[in-house]
This record gives sequence, C-alpha cells and structure tokens, in this order.
Amino acid sequence: MRSIFLLILSEIYWIFVKTGEYLFKFLSSFHRESREITEIPEKLSGIADKLIPAYEGSILLAPFRPVVRRYGLLSHYILIPLLTAAYIVLALMSSVPFPFLYSLMEGILLWIIALLIYCFSSKMAEDLSEKLDLRQVNDMEIAYFSLPLLLMGILILIYNYMNIGSLPVLTPELRSHNVVWMIGYDLYLIGVSLFTSSLVSLYLSGRISKSFLYEYAAVAIFFTIVITFPSGFRLDIFTALVPIIVILWFRRVIKARHIVLYLLFPLFLIFVGQKYILMSRAGAQTDIWYILISRAGFTLYSLSLIIKSFGPWGISYGKVLFLNPILTILGVPRLLIGPFLGSVIVGIPSSYTSTFIGPIWADFGIIGVILLPLFFGTITGVYYNLAVRGSSVSLALYSMILSCMLVWIESGPVHPYLYIPFFLTVPIIPLISRRRSVGS
Repeated sequence: MRSIFLLILSEIYWIFVKTGEYLFKFLSSFHRESREITEIPEKLSGIADKLIPAYEGSILLAPFRPVVRRYGLLSHYILIPLLTAAYIVLALMSSVPFPFLYSLMEGILLWIIALLIYCFSSKMAEDLSEKLDLRQVNDMEIAYFSLPLLLMGILILIYNYMNIGSLPVLTPELRSHNVVWMIGYDLYLIGVSLFTSSLVSLYLSGRISKSFLYEYAAVAIFFTIVITFPSGFRLDIFTALVPIIVILWFRRVIKARHIVLYLLFPLFLIFVGQKYILMSRAGAQTDIWYILISRAGFTLYSLSLIIKSFGPWGISYGKVLFLNPILTILGVPRLLIGPFLGSVIVGIPSSYTSTFIGPIWADFGIIGVILLPLFFGTITGVYYNLAVRGSSVSLALYSMILSCMLVWIESGPVHPYLYIPFFLTVPIIPLISRRRSVGS
C-alpha cells in the first residue's frame, strides 16, 4: 500500500515537473536580455549605501550590531524580537485604556518568556541540525515543479474573487478566508517561495542571467500585491511578500538597506491604504495615527482580558485552536478560536487579534506558552541551518515559516491555511537531508 501511494505521488510530481518545464520555456521566451535592468539596482545601491554611516554611528543600535553581523537583519533572530518590541511600544503609546494593569504586565511578561523560548530552541535546533547532511536537489526541477503551483494559485484566487461577485477590499462584509481562497493562497505561497528560491540558486550557479532574475523578482512582487490586495486583509499581502524578499536578501541578491529604503515605504503605503479604504467604506474613523497604533493597543488590551479571564491551565488543549479549524474546512462546523475570543473580549462572536500568546494561553495555558514556542523555534532553527548551508528548498520553507511567525506576532497561530508551512516541514526534513553517518 505504501509503495502504491509513493508511486502515485511520484507520478503527480513528474506531471507537475513536465508541465512546469513547458510553462518555463514559454514564459522565458518573452525575456530579452537588458543591461538596463541590471544597472538599476546598482545605481540605487549608491543611494542606499548612505544609510550605512547612520547605522554604524547610532548609539541606540550599538548593542544590536554584533547580532546583526552574525545573523543578518532579516533573520528570525533579529526580526521577530525587534518587531515584537516595536509592537508592544506602539500598543502602549495608543489611547486604548488598560484597566487590568496586573493582567497586562503578566501578559507582556509571558509574551517575552515565549519569545525567549522560541529563540533559545531555535539556536539549539540550529546546532543539533549540524549533524544532518544535505541531499542533492535539482534546482531546475524544483523550479519546473513549483511553477504550476504558482499559476494554479493565481487562477484559483481570481476565480474566488469572481465567484463572490466583488472585491472584498471594496466590500468589507465579504471579507473572509473561505476554503477555495485558502487552497489558492497556499498553492501560490508555496509555489512562489519554491520558484523564487530555486531561481536564485540557478542564478548563483550561472544557469540563468542576472537580468532574468531581477525581471522575475519585480514581476513576482507586483503580481503578489495585485493578487492579494483585493482580499482586504493586510496579512495576506505581508505573508506572501515576505518569502520573496527574505529569499533575495538571504542569498545576497539584495541588501537589507535596499529593502529598508525602497520596499518598506511603498509597503507601508499599501498597508495603510488598504485599511483606509476598508474603514472608509465601512464609515469608520480614518485617521492615519489611529490606523497605525490603535490596532496594536486593542490587541494588547485583548491579551490582558484573556489573561484575566482564563486560568493558567487552558480549556481544550488544541481542540479550539487546531482541531476545530481543520474540521470546519472539511465541512464540519465547529467553534473557532477567533469568534470564541471575540465573545470574551467584546461580547460579540467576531475575530480579534490578541498577540502571539493570547490564543495559546486561552487554549493551552502555561503549558502551551512553553511548548508551542519550543516547537516553532525548533522547526525554524533546523530550516535556518539547512538554508544557510545552501538548500534552496529549505530556504523556501524557512522564508514561509518566518513570514508566518511575523504575522503571528499580532494574532497568534489562528490561521488554518498558515499551519501548512509548519506541517509540511516535519515530513520534508528526511527528504532534503539525512543523518550523518558515523565517521563522516
């Protein structure tokens, strides 16, 4: 039975590879080599280099520079703690009142503990995974395989927008992640991550040109924004863009200062603009400062209320957080963590963010605050190590994991379609690596 199953998977894989090969050749026929494309980043690099003296001379950033030199600004060791700290500061700056001060301080402390566990377990897993040897992977084959996934994802997302009859960003009441949307989004996320990572490896090995890679990266970023912006959820744009950017940065195709200077500001305008459109259509307040910090403040308020309302031992140990969403996707309606916490927070069964540990505390209690960051950190550390050592598949999965973790800073692991990157990682480890034999 097992051999038949593997045979079927193998046939499906090769069908995708052959389909992707024809698609790749077809799309490549539109490319024309151009020196102008490769010269643009080089010209822009001179402007971005002016950020270096400010960074090197900053007293506030001095404690971070050794860690940044060791791991890089966009690694999970830097980015997740940095954005967590920034989120807490923004929340405390907001005008949202915090009537449960003791619960608020307890929640922030538990959040910091969970973050430390995540980073520690990641470092331990990174060191232990040195015992793994990478298996040889054909990057061109991976590129062929991932291209149909990417295109299928785009077509399914377009079909979903057409099927509901309007763009959710213009009609807030239509905003939802239905099953069709989840399938399309996951296919696109996995496809674009694998395709980008394999293309970068092909470029570094001299099998494709720099202008081809730059042209693809520009088109990928553009299409990602176009296909995710209409959903009305900022996290959809963010989660799909981060893997592309992280992969290009990780392999030194672009530098962190280029991302800060040329991508963060446009992305900031997109995120704020999307929320502005939604709030305007709903007749709500559209003050920019309110959009920026009030969400963070209410998220921290939600955490304090959850800490106050639930004891330290949780309520269902994964049933509400993980099992029920999967059953709901399969057509079995269940109580979901978002509406459940919404009933606790504001008395209305609507989803509200409550930081990384809010949903975990409600469902698992202190045990979850310890074990889930341990699991997430272990998976992240293994794939970070394999990615550093040159595995294109590992880098694609690492970039998706990092993207999910960044989204979960605000919401916690409450998105069923984002479980897939983590669930994929465990069975894939033996496919892309093997334990080093004694004496090697």
